[in-house]
Amino acid sequence: MLSSRSEGNEASSEPLCFQLGRDTVGRWVVQEQHGRYGGLFVSEIEAIRYAKFEAANRGAVFEVVAEPIEWK
Repeated sequence: MLSSRSEGNEASSEPLCFQLGRDTVGRWVVQEQHGRYGGLFVSEIEAIRYAKFEAANRGAVFEVVAEPIEWK
């Protein structure tokens, strides 16, 4: 993992919604729709592992994006 963000640890019953894809230089990007969680990763496996970890016990929706996405 290159970097990650995890802000606001409030518990919620709302499932998390993650976008997974690659940026323009080939790194894997994970972004939660509200910007609370996310990061840059060197592999798809690590990106998915991170998203699943953050979504543990909350449920999640994962969307794999074909177009390049940039880390925000």
